[in-house]
Parts: sequence; C-alpha cells; structure tokens
Amino acid sequence: MNHPQTTHQVTRSRFFAVATVGAFLIAISEMVFMASPFAAYFYSAFSPVLKWTENHSYLMWLTDFFVPHLSTPASAWFGSLLKLPRYLTFVGIASFATHAGYLYWMKFVRKRVATGLLYRYVRHPQYLSFAVAGLGLVFYWPRFINLLLFFVMLIGSYALARTEEERVQRQHGEHYLLYKQHTAMFIPGRVGGKVVEVTLGWLPWPSMRSYLALVPLLVVGLTGSFLVRAASIKNLHYVVLPNALLIFMEPVGASQSQIESEVANVFADQPARTGSVSLFYVLSRKETLRHLLIDSGITRDAVARSNFPDASWYLVGASASYCASATLRMRSPEEALRVNAVRRLKQVYYLPGNSVDRHVVRYELPESSSYGHAQMPVL
Repeated sequence: MNHPQTTHQVTRSRFFAVATVGAFLIAISEMVFMASPFAAYFYSAFSPVLKWTENHSYLMWLTDFFVPHLSTPASAWFGSLLKLPRYLTFVGIASFATHAGYLYWMKFVRKRVATGLLYRYVRHPQYLSFAVAGLGLVFYWPRFINLLLFFVMLIGSYALARTEEERVQRQHGEHYLLYKQHTAMFIPGRVGGKVVEVTLGWLPWPSMRSYLALVPLLVVGLTGSFLVRAASIKNLHYVVLPNALLIFMEPVGASQSQIESEVANVFADQPARTGSVSLFYVLSRKETLRHLLIDSGITRDAVARSNFPDASWYLVGASASYCASATLRMRSPEEALRVNAVRRLKQVYYLPGNSVDRHVVRYELPESSSYGHAQMPVL
C-alpha cells in the first residue's frame, strides 16, 4: 500500500508537469498571436486588398523586396544574409520558449519574481527573444511592409511590457521595485535607456521618450534596407536588351545568345508596348519556378494542381511600368528594377528537353490564379 504522503507528492508532481506543459502552450500561443502581423501579410499580400498601394507612387515600394530572395548572388556577404535569418529565428524562439517556461514556473510554482537566466540582466527576455525571432522572420520574407510591421511589433511589445511591470509591481511591491531599479528593461547594461536619456532627455514626459526613440530607429532601419536593396541589385546577374531586361535567377543549360534569340521570338508574337518594359526571369529548376509564381500571386493550390512540364529552362515573362496614376513612362529597361516600378506576371515559357526544334513553348497559366493582383519580385 502506498503511503498517503507519497501519493500526494506524485499527484502534485503530475499536476505541476501538466501545468508546465500548459505554460509552454500558452507561451507558444502568445508568440503566434504576436506574430500575426507577419502571418496576416503573408496570406493577404497577394490579394486585391493591397492592390491600391500600387496606384500610389509613395506606397508601391511597400510590397517590394529589400534583400536577395530568389537570386543566387556570388557575394559572401549576401550569402550570410540568406543564412542569418534561420539562426536568428531559431535562437529567438528557443530563448522565448525557455524563458516563458521559467517565468510560468516561478509564477505558479515558486510564487516568486523570476530573476534567473536572462532575467538577471533584463526584465523582459521574452520580448527581447521575440524581437530577435521577429527580425529573422523579416529577413525570411524580406518585404518593406514586413519591416514596418516589425517596428509596430516593437512598439506593441514595449507597451505590453510597461503594462505588465505595473501589474507585477502592485503584486510584489518593494521586491520587484528593487529588482527593477538594478535591471535593464531590454538591453543589458541599460544601453538603450542611456541613449534615450541623452537624445530625448529634454522631453518632459518620460513615458513618451522610449516610444519616440523608435522613430529614429525606424528611419535607420528603412535607410539601411534601401541601401541593402541597391547593393543586392548590383549582385544580380541581369542583361539589358534593347526592349527588355533578362534576370538570370540561376545557372541554365543554354547560352545567353540562345536565350536572347528565344526572347526575340516571344516578342515577335506580341504587340508593341509603349511606356512599359518587358522583364524575363530565366530559371532552370521547376521548384524555383513554383516559388516565383507563388511570390507573384498565384495561389499555392493552383500551383500544386498545375502540371508544369519538365524543361531545360523556363522563361517567366513580366511587364514593368510605373503606377497607373502616374504619367511617367519607362524609357530604359533598367527602370524595371526601381522600387517604384510595378512588375506584373504575363506568361510562362519553357524549352522542352526533348524538343527537336528547340524553341520555347508557351505554358497556359491556371485560370484560377490571382497573379494579376500581385507585384512580381525583382530579387
């Protein structure tokens, strides 16, 4: 027969185990909720909802990329940009889950203020970890609008942190107040607070200083993203033709002269356009073709149902122009790379691997796709 005290200890251990697992699930749900701006954009960017941004020259840059996405630059520096997000996201999410579990353990089991792990150095390691993971997510889907949403998330995190501190201080009193006085809020060493005090200490409202400090941070972030975009375009392998622009997304099994000849054949079957530029993406893998079509607005289901033929290489044709409300006309093919250019998918061509005449064949895009509502990526 089990001793009553032993049975009680086992029951309590099981309860705490279930509570701990529940705490992790709560932490994960909080993370998903906070990440909803990224998810919301991911699933709605290619819908007609955001089409209106392309009709305004001062808004159309929101849906453009600012780091290499579908390109294969030889630069080691850009290669690190492609690898960095996965580490930031993994480290941020792992740190978030670890500190969330520790926080709930201290809250429900120990009934004390969490002061271990990174809580020794910052008061909100969960939000710090989530900011690191959010930065990684921005680079995973590197559009300007996601960068802006990242800063919106930072503002929301700061507001939530302030609210939580007020609640915890009412609950724990002097104990938490002493911890708060000796521990930085987000960055160890109170670096952020010192910078804010030096630059915005003249403001009579201390609660507004940290919010306003995010404004120059946003300006620096946007400026840096535009600089990165300009540098990434220089690393693209593209060829300027008299009336078109070829972007080589990856090595292909054909010479450049042959590809230019096939593009000329495509032009022969199309009416002449004024004020716009033709843009062609040269691909050699079917997987990259699917990825590019999804990025340009074709639904994932439509791509999955499409029976894309096996080919030596593919041509994805697009038309680049300025927004509909603008009177500007493109005068050179290089203008198709500008941030205020609207690039719309037109047609897909492929070169059959077993073809005798070795000429490109037009592929009929699925009618259920919504690619007319999305801007083709440059990178």
